[in-house]
Amino acid sequence: MHKCEYPECTEDRKKTWGLVPLCAFHYQLILEETLIYYKAPNKKLYEYRLHYLKIAPQISWSRDN
Repeated sequence: MHKCEYPECTEDRKKTWGLVPLCAFHYQLILEETLIYYKAPNKKLYEYRLHYLKIAPQISWSRDN
């Protein structure tokens, strides 16, 4: 089974985010962070997406790739 590709995580992969395998915990963490980012009336800075930015280099269409 594939492992979560969030840094320093050894859990099994359950879902993907931008084609990056993640465990259920990290998937949920990034999902919640993303919802806050996009629903905020005054957009938070992209740099505040700390969890997403840890996997962004692995996402081909990410602006941090």
